[in-house]
Parts: sequence; structure tokens; C-alpha cells
Amino acid sequence: MLNIDKEQLKTLAIIVPVLLVLGGAIYLPASWERDRLETRREAARATLTAQGGYNKSLPQLYRQVNDLQERAATLKQRVPNRDELAEVLRGITEALQLYDVEERQVEAGTPEAYRDYTVAPIELEFDGSFLTAYGVMKHIESLPRLVRIDSVELKPLTDAPKGDEPRDMLKVRMKLSTFFTDATAKAGQS
Repeated sequence: MLNIDKEQLKTLAIIVPVLLVLGGAIYLPASWERDRLETRREAARATLTAQGGYNKSLPQLYRQVNDLQERAATLKQRVPNRDELAEVLRGITEALQLYDVEERQVEAGTPEAYRDYTVAPIELEFDGSFLTAYGVMKHIESLPRLVRIDSVELKPLTDAPKGDEPRDMLKVRMKLSTFFTDATAKAGQS
């Protein structure tokens, strides 16, 4: 049989309420947090259902992002620092001079900043033959810095210089994008 004396009962009378208070102090906040998170989860589920449910294209987009990351890791071209943007423009101008195009115009647009990089749009316009346009594009593609040709527009040149047939000359308009990082801003963030 179990013999419990008075001192043990007093100790139990103190320990049991203390344990109940401590248990409540730990359990209640955790329970409230769990209820709050459950409410948020249900609200997110309702929003997702209202927007058409689980997007089945997410796995495909995930694979595309992984493929792009792998391709970016193997690029031979590099993304220049902002300080080198003038060098990119110089390379494009050299391509135009190399192919001796006429009526050339190079315009750098307003750069657009993203989280890790900035995109600077460039518009390029010149008169030349199809072979000249192709040569300029190949030269731009071979630049050591990353320059993307976004669009190319070719139109017959109606006011060709004397001696040239209008059908042989084209008005070429290219939209390019060059990408760069801002090394000075990154150094300041560190």
C-alpha cells in the first residue's frame, strides 16, 4: 500500500498548480499561434482556389529556370560592370565602322534595374545590304560582353544613293539589350 505523509501532500499541493500554470503558459501561446497559422493557411487555400487552383505549369517553369541557369553558367560572354557600358557601345560602333554602313545611328536607352543586374536598351539604325546587316549581327554576337538582339527590322531603302539599286539596300533597325552589374553599388551593400 502507498503511504503518503503530510509533507509529501504539501509538496504535491505546491507542485501541481505550478506545473499547471507553467503548462498553460507554454501551451496557450503555442495553441494561439497554431490557430492563427491555420487561419492564414485556410485563407491562402481559399485565395488559391478562387484563382483557379494549383498552377500546373509551375513544374515546367521550374525546369525552364533550371535550364536557363545551366545555360548561363556555360556562357562564354560575361556581364560587364556599369563602368564598362561605354566599351559595349564602342564595340557596337566598331561593328558598324567595320562593315562601312551608311547613315548609322546608335542610341542607348534608359537602363532598367532589377535585383542583381540592370538592362540597358540600345537602338541601332543603319543603311546597308543584307550581307552587311548579317555581318553586323555576327560581330555583335561575338562581342565578349553579353548583348542580346531583341528584334531586327529590315525594310527596302527607297532613297538609295546614286549607283545602287534600291532593292539591294536596306534600312536596318535593331533593338538590343545589354546587361550589366553595378559593382560599386554591390560593394557598398557588403
